[in-house]
Amino acid sequence: MIKEVREFYGISQELFAAYLGITRSHLSMAEIGKRDISGKANIIVSHLYLALLQSKEATADAKLKSSLQEQKKKLTDKADKLLRNREYYLTRAKMNLEELQSGQVKSTKIIDSLTTLMQSDKLQDKRMMEIINIQARRMQDNTSEVYQLELQLKIRGLEAEIEYLKDLRSSLY
Repeated sequence: MIKEVREFYGISQELFAAYLGITRSHLSMAEIGKRDISGKANIIVSHLYLALLQSKEATADAKLKSSLQEQKKKLTDKADKLLRNREYYLTRAKMNLEELQSGQVKSTKIIDSLTTLMQSDKLQDKRMMEIINIQARRMQDNTSEVYQLELQLKIRGLEAEIEYLKDLRSSLY
């Protein structure tokens, strides 16, 4: 304990021995446990040892606090990155849904117009109208309500995930 105290404070044996009021050889023997020191010197060493322990404890606490803050920052950074990623996918999904809905409306209008046109006597090229009709129906199939429903479910899932990530991020602050 004596040597640990002296080395912690960076004091030479000569200086520490003079501080304790003993000789350097007495201090050297006390450090290896071959000799005892007086009550007064023992009290001084005990006070210094307690201060050393408190300093080590404070250092350990500071290191732990620093480590926890570092981990918290890493988690926050990961949550922020994942949040931005999910917000991007949400935006893309909403744009895709709008495109599907717009395509659905367009294909329905084209099919209605073709149906009206095919029923009229003004139609000159029935073959061309059939090709346009097939294309419009394909477009309608590609923008069906099933695809729209799948996208709406994906959007709701992404919105829930984003809310969770926002709550997680706010709990980290």
